Amino acid sequence: MTQDPLFELTRSPQLNVLINRTKEFYENTITDAEFKESIKSLNSFRREFRTFLREQIKFNVMTPLVKEQTQSIEHSLEKIREGLEEMYSYFNDRKQEHIDSGLTKCKSAFEKLHDSIESIQKEEKETQKTYSNAPLQNELMRIGYALIDGKVSPDAFKIKLDSLKNSLRMYYGYFDNIVPQSSETEFLKENGSLIKNCVRDYIKALEEASIFFKDLNTEHIKVGLKKSNEAAEKLIDFQNRLNELKSVKNCFRCGTKNPATAKVCSSCGATLPVMAEEESGESIDLRVDENDNINNTTHAQTELTKKVSDIVSDFKHRKISSSEAKNSLSKIIDSVAQTKKDKDKLQIPNELKENNEYSSIFNKMEDLMVLGLKDMEEGLTKINNCFEIEDDSQIDFGLEQFYSGADNLSKVVVMSESLKNM
Repeated sequence: MTQDPLFELTRSPQLNVLINRTKEFYENTITDAEFKESIKSLNSFRREFRTFLREQIKFNVMTPLVKEQTQSIEHSLEKIREGLEEMYSYFNDRKQEHIDSGLTKCKSAFEKLHDSIESIQKEEKETQKTYSNAPLQNELMRIGYALIDGKVSPDAFKIKLDSLKNSLRMYYGYFDNIVPQSSETEFLKENGSLIKNCVRDYIKALEEASIFFKDLNTEHIKVGLKKSNEAAEKLIDFQNRLNELKSVKNCFRCGTKNPATAKVCSSCGATLPVMAEEESGESIDLRVDENDNINNTTHAQTELTKKVSDIVSDFKHRKISSSEAKNSLSKIIDSVAQTKKDKDKLQIPNELKENNEYSSIFNKMEDLMVLGLKDMEEGLTKINNCFEIEDDSQIDFGLEQFYSGADNLSKVVVMSESLKNM
């Protein structure tokens, strides 16, 4: 019997957990509640992952490739959210097609997500000064040494340092739940504790660099970066050894080793699985200019997104009733609906209709506004439905869609400013 492609494992350990749980759910070995928890758990991971990636991207030189892949990352994360939401909708009408379709979307989106991240890291490795073979560590060292040389503020280094520490803690916390591919199982069984110890040493080294913020002695940065790089290089070695294992497929029927690109087993002819190529408050937006200096700008969360976030938070913590939450949200829904009506009043001034550059920006701005308002309205409706049935299990899906729409409206504001200067 050939393996169902739906349950083939991927290069994303966190997604593999959900794939296995889905299989167990179909086999009736886990309950509805356990399966729901798996979906919610992956969605929580996705949110943490998105936050981490956004922090990392702030430090990248914004080349055309990085801009393109950054947009691709955001798109992939949104598709993952949609896939998980579709899987969760199974519990509304018990149609299995929701789970199959949603999981397939997640697998495709995770694959594109990994491709985009690898593209960015490859360009960084080729174009930026190399301090470490580990891309994230290399970025930390680049900014750390820039701080020692007086080129950046301590805040820039602290944000980068905290982001990497949080990433490692997240990885450490999820490590024991990793579902490896068959070729990786023995390796992780033998080396799992060593990898976890290495991650723990990595975090300790970063904590040592953090002592700088207590006495402003840059020696702490130098020592911390040296020790953290040693840990990062060890992790890279483990990863390289894992990648070597992925270059071989073991036939699930007869056990014969086949090249990673093989589609059928060379011994028994069995079909082989396709292997993958293997928010609130004020934030700081950092970009590196052509002179390799880092510039800081600040921007605050919009009043509207904060209101929605606060309403959802208060409802989750039962500080307000469902009716109070609905009443508060209805005003915001009305304001979005009014904005959709007002949008139709936007017109290109007659004297600028022949200006191709102006028209191009205006049209892109209009498209973003339509998409943004649509996502905001749909997200708010989903949130309101959760208030209606007094169930917050799906509320995060609506909140994420609302935020996505709000992000697009933020881009519209920036673009409108550029039009004023034309």
